[in-house]
Amino acid sequence: GGDGTVTWVISEFANFDIDADLAPIAIIPVGTGNDFSQELGWGTDIGNITSNNYEGLQSMIRKWVDAREEYFDLWEMEAEVFE
Repeated sequence: GGDGTVTWVISEFANFDIDADLAPIAIIPVGTGNDFSQELGWGTDIGNITSNNYEGLQSMIRKWVDAREEYFDLWEMEAEVFE
């Protein structure tokens, strides 16, 4: 999924004490912002992955296989309550 999906998955890892090092996460840049994808050099749009006998999808899978591992800090911002 995109940025929102990645953030949600990682937060669920934390909620259920899942070791993120045991479950790599890949990004598919089809969201609206694609910040993670841009930061990692994957671009902002994967185009039509189903055209030309799924060549786009095959290319994306090759990128995942060859991708380097990156670590990101995620944090939660606590909302201030105004009374």
